[in-house]
Amino acid sequence: MRRATALALALLLPAAPVAAQGPAAASTQAGGETSRDLLYHLDWGPVALGEFRVRHEPGEAGALTIEARSRGLASMLFDFTLTEATRREPDGGRRFTMNGEFGDKDYDREVTWDPGQAPEVEHRAGAPDEELTPVPQATLPRSVDPAAAVLAVLDRVKAGEGCAGEWAIYDGVRMMSLTVRDEGMDRVEADRDWTYAGPARRCRLGIERVGGFPVDDERETEEADFNRLLWIAEMNGHPTPVRLQVSWPLGYATGRIDLR
Repeated sequence: MRRATALALALLLPAAPVAAQGPAAASTQAGGETSRDLLYHLDWGPVALGEFRVRHEPGEAGALTIEARSRGLASMLFDFTLTEATRREPDGGRRFTMNGEFGDKDYDREVTWDPGQAPEVEHRAGAPDEELTPVPQATLPRSVDPAAAVLAVLDRVKAGEGCAGEWAIYDGVRMMSLTVRDEGMDRVEADRDWTYAGPARRCRLGIERVGGFPVDDERETEEADFNRLLWIAEMNGHPTPVRLQVSWPLGYATGRIDLR
C-alpha cells in the first residue's frame, strides 16, 4: 500500500501550500491566464489514504503545485505531507522544489534545469544516506521532474495530440522512465456522488526504475505487475485529470477528483 501511494504521488501526478478555494475554483492572473485549484482524494478500496490539492497555472511559463497529505489508515501507518512544485522559466529552464515529511524524516530539495544542461540539485534536508543505484549522467540533460511530466501530458491533450509520450523523470535523487500510451476515449462512471462522470481520455502509464534507488532494495512486486490508468476529461475548456487507478496483486488505489 505504501508503494501505491508513492506512485500516485508521483503521477497525479510527486513551494507554498495551495489555498483551498473549492475543487475547481479559478482566478485570473496578469496577462489574462487563469489558474485553477483542484482537489483529489486517494483511497485504497473503501479506505482513505490521502488527499491532494493541485494548482495549475497555464501558459508558456506555466507552473504546477501539488500539496499532498496522508489521511485515514495512511496517517497511522506512514504519516506524510509533501509539496511538489514545478515552474517553467521564460528561457526554457525549469525549477522543481520538493519538501515534506515521511514519518520522522524531513525532505527539502530544489532541482534546477538550465536549457540543455544537466540539472543542479540542492539538498537542504533529507539527503540520501544509503548506497543508491547509479543514475545515467547522459540522460540528465533531457530529464524532467514529475510535475513537469504531468504538464507535458496535459499540453499534448490540449493540442489534440493525445496523451502518448515518453519521459525520463528525475526528482533530484531517483530517475524513472515513464511511458504513456493513449487508449482513446472512454467513459468514467461516478463511483462516488461527488466525483466526475462522463467522457474522458484513457491513458495507460508504464514505469521503469532507472537509477537512484537503494542498492539493497528487495521488492516483492515487480513494476510489470502494476497496472496504472489515468483518465483526462475536458472541464471548463481545460484537459483535467479526473481519475487515477493503480492496481497490483494485493488490490488497487484510486485517486478521484472532488467536484463538491
